[in-house]
Amino acid sequence: MATKPSLSTTTTTAAVPETESPEISKDMDPKHVAETQLFVKLMSIGAPVPENCNTKGYFDSFIRNFIKVDQIQRGRISCTIVAKPPICNGYGTLHGGAVGSLVEVLTTSCARTVVAKDKELFLGEISISYLSGTPINLHLETAPQSRGH
Repeated sequence: MATKPSLSTTTTTAAVPETESPEISKDMDPKHVAETQLFVKLMSIGAPVPENCNTKGYFDSFIRNFIKVDQIQRGRISCTIVAKPPICNGYGTLHGGAVGSLVEVLTTSCARTVVAKDKELFLGEISISYLSGTPINLHLETAPQSRGH
């Protein structure tokens, strides 16, 4: 069962040890190094993670906030997903990792409509093809369906 995250805003850097500077290969073009370092800085890579995000079940609860279940049937769930800024990337589109997380939550939920709660579920493999980016605040309609139902 997911636990409700605390409202604390303290941050921790324990998960990402800080280094003065990364080791850079001598054969790298200095221009490419500078561009890469700027990109890393702009994407906030290595930024401290708020302590309330380090609670068990935080991410599951977080990702479910972007899903509205419209209809549940045996072997099928119809949902609406809103591409809100917290799950979008620096380019203003739905982040690929968020897509994978949403797919995992929705497929597991769909499987639960046909599999008993006492049975353990495992999503062994997923394949996602990206045709184009989903812009911020776009509403997506999804309908995961189990095979044979």
